[in-house]
Parts: sequence; C-alpha cells; structure tokens
Amino acid sequence: TGPPGVGKTVCAKYLAQKLKVPLLTLDLATVVSSYLGRTGNNIKKALDYAKSRPCVLLLDELDAIAKKRDDSSDVGETKRLVTVMLQELDQWQGNNLLIAATNHYHLLDAAVQRRFDQIVDFKRPKIEELVQVGNALVSADGLPKAWVYFVASLMEKTSYSDFQREINNLRKVFFLEGEAGALEHVKFLM
Repeated sequence: TGPPGVGKTVCAKYLAQKLKVPLLTLDLATVVSSYLGRTGNNIKKALDYAKSRPCVLLLDELDAIAKKRDDSSDVGETKRLVTVMLQELDQWQGNNLLIAATNHYHLLDAAVQRRFDQIVDFKRPKIEELVQVGNALVSADGLPKAWVYFVASLMEKTSYSDFQREINNLRKVFFLEGEAGALEHVKFLM
C-alpha cells in the first residue's frame, strides 16, 4: 500500500525476477463489467489462469473491487465482488506468490485486509533515497551529481516515478542543449 509511484509494482517485478517466475499483473479496475456477475467471473478466470503456472500474481488497484461492504449507497454488486475476492483468496495455493497493491488501503474491506500475510506500507522517498536513484540514472552521462542532489531537494516527498521523469528530462536537456540549457530546466523546476 502507498501513494502512486513509490515502488509497489517495481517491488512485485523484483520479487518475480528473484524467484525466476513471470509476473502476471491483473489491473482490477479493468476487469469490472457493467453486466451483473461478469466481473466476478472475470476475476475467477484470471486467478485460475495464474494458479495453473508458477508465477507472481499482482492484483493491482485492489480497492477497485474489494471496498468496505458497509457503503449504504451500494446496490449489492460491491458486496458480491468482495465475497468473490474472499473466496478466491481463501482458495489460493501456496505455490505461487500473490501480491495486491492499492493506493487506498483504508478503503479495503477488513476481511480482505486479513487475508494477506504481510502488509507493506510504501512511503514517499526521502532526499537520500531520491539521490541514490538519481545517481544510478546519471552514472555514465556526465550530469553533475550535485544537480541530482539539488533536484532531489526540490522534489522531496515526491514519488520515485516523478523524480525519475525529471532527472531523465534534465539528462535529455543536458545532452541536447548543454549545461546552459540544463540550468534553465533546473530553474523551471524551482
């Protein structure tokens, strides 16, 4: 759980790589159907597919279908989806790794939360963590490391993905326009 861009999906990719199995990603926001009952069937089919082979399965955007069942405005479909998800989680075998990601852990039904052995709370990175990522990105292209630190200090408490995008933009400007163009880009960030 954690805000967008802080490494939830990257972590799932890393685990799959270390386990030497493919990463299967199911974006739960995309399996939702307007037809009654079809969403539950879509979820079952996807999980059955993942159970049939060694893999890491990432259920992305879990909150799209596993919201708290106490919403008085719900017409019943959310409750059915949570029930389907609970049944599927209970039937998940230990041979594969199941990971779920959400930006909104507080919206998840308590019964769904309890089905996971470990909850990892991804925080926004500190300056030192951003610098480490930035230095890895610029290690061979001549961009001064002091600039990486400066951009990291401007973007403290941002996401890794936003920071990486800005460092890559700075690298591109540095390469195409030289130091003067890169300095203008940095001024734009301020």
